[in-house]
Amino acid sequence: MCRTLRDAAILLGALTGVDTDDAATAPARAGTERLRAALRSNGLKGARIGVARKYFGFSDAVDVLMEESLAAMKQQGATLIDPADIETFGSSMTANCWSYVRTEADLNAYLARLGPGAPMRTLQDIIDFNDRNRQKEMPYFGQDLFSESAGQGTTYRQGVCGCAGQESSTGAHRRH
Repeated sequence: MCRTLRDAAILLGALTGVDTDDAATAPARAGTERLRAALRSNGLKGARIGVARKYFGFSDAVDVLMEESLAAMKQQGATLIDPADIETFGSSMTANCWSYVRTEADLNAYLARLGPGAPMRTLQDIIDFNDRNRQKEMPYFGQDLFSESAGQGTTYRQGVCGCAGQESSTGAHRRH
């Protein structure tokens, strides 16, 4: 998606940009402007970057890109902490369930606001489009999150009921 760190900062700004329907995003504009202003050619010198290797291994092509990126960061002066294992990796089934519920419910609500002329109206429409255009749309990644999210409930309340059996002692279900 990006060739340079500057490109990544601009993309991050777009991804975390201000959404007039979500007041929590208002501070995003200032943060990304500060990030772009702080970019400099030796910006990685002295940086310590953790490499969470447990997230690797799902795609040979992505692993190659990651190794190339890590080598480039090291060449630019970054110190790699490799591996930087995350002890809780893979242990949050309840959090995953809530993520799936929110994905379908929130995405369907967003798409509904686009009106009748929108080419995509539901999460399933997006999944079908991606399946038809797999080589172009998903050369490195699948759509596991979308596929797991489909059918979790078209409304948030339906999804909450579906996750009830996966509640943890964290009380995640009560925070949503």
